Amino acid sequence: MLIVVEDPDFLSDPFITAQVTGLTNYLTAHAYSLILRGMKPSDFRTTNLFQDIDADGMVAILSGERVQRDWFVRELSALRVPLVLLQEDRLPANKDSAIIRQDDFDGGRQIARHLLRNGARNCWVLLPQVEWAAMRARMDGAASEFALAGAPALNIVECGDESFSVTYNATLEALRTLPTPDAIIGGNDQMAIAAMKACSAAGLDVPRDVQVTGFNAFEMWRYVDPVLTTVRSAAHALGERAARELIDRLQTGQFREREIILPIEFQLGKSTSPRQ
Repeated sequence: MLIVVEDPDFLSDPFITAQVTGLTNYLTAHAYSLILRGMKPSDFRTTNLFQDIDADGMVAILSGERVQRDWFVRELSALRVPLVLLQEDRLPANKDSAIIRQDDFDGGRQIARHLLRNGARNCWVLLPQVEWAAMRARMDGAASEFALAGAPALNIVECGDESFSVTYNATLEALRTLPTPDAIIGGNDQMAIAAMKACSAAGLDVPRDVQVTGFNAFEMWRYVDPVLTTVRSAAHALGERAARELIDRLQTGQFREREIILPIEFQLGKSTSPRQ
């Protein structure tokens, strides 16, 4: 498995960890082993990864801008082993490949519909500096619903490496310099929780003054007060499905499905409420 991400501590990300866990568990149960490698996008062109690869297939999680990710996919396709891409939104030209993702676009739409029903119009979206296809899909889904409702365009607040301190400081600075939003949409739960803390530091009540939503519904959403409104991701299932499809490809000689989209589930918490 290859994970291309700038942060060397990538396994601290619960979404990545859940995918890796699902993949590993399924492979182990079917007598396959996993080699896990991580690299920074900036090291991709100079690494010797491709000189010593000895694997039956590859599963990859990629970050970076579209042009950069397309280049990664072309390089991986040149290895001539079956390739499964997790959370990508566009099929490669390579026929011996498949993409498996969850419906992040629909998750963004569900969040937006909920906020719009609650009376929100001026909304921010917290996104990391490094682009992830899933994060972009979440924002695009929300933006489509706001446009359909004739509401103002979403305001993007860039939050660097999406760590707690960086997200907290970026949100707090935005709250101090921009008109207070009706709602803040976190690209994931960690960012949403950091935003909730920033709202509190700015003297704002969640959800009375600002509604906040997250994404993923990993265990941490239960431990904040108010409990976070979020979307339950299929991260573990993504890893399992990638392993299942790859094993099936090795046994049959081709992928039965080249594009697989798993559903997500809206999870109502207490961090949102109708505007008074």
